[in-house]
Amino acid sequence: MDSRVTDLEDNQFLAPGEYNYLSKAISKTINNFINAQQTGLNMKQRRELYKDINGGVKKITGIQTRSQLREGDFQNVQDYVSNWVPSTATLALIKQLA
Repeated sequence: MDSRVTDLEDNQFLAPGEYNYLSKAISKTINNFINAQQTGLNMKQRRELYKDINGGVKKITGIQTRSQLREGDFQNVQDYVSNWVPSTATLALIKQLA
C-alpha cells in the first residue's frame, strides 16, 4: 500500500509553484553563465543555451516538454539545473552565432 501511495505521489504533475520555481532556476542558471562569460549574448545565442539545458532536463526525465514534469522528477531536475554547464557543441555553436 505504501509503495502505491508513493508511486501515486511521484507521478503527480508538478504544482504550479514548483514548475515556476524550476523555470526561474533555469533562467537564473543561464543568466549566471552569461554573466560569468562577461560578454553579451544575442537572442540566438541565448536560445541555444535554453535548448541545451531543456534538452538535458528532457533527457534525464524522459519527457517531451517541461510541462510534463512529475513530482518524482523535481529533485533530479533541481540538481541538474544547479550543476548545469553548456555542452561543448553548444559553446561552439554560440561562437558561430556571434
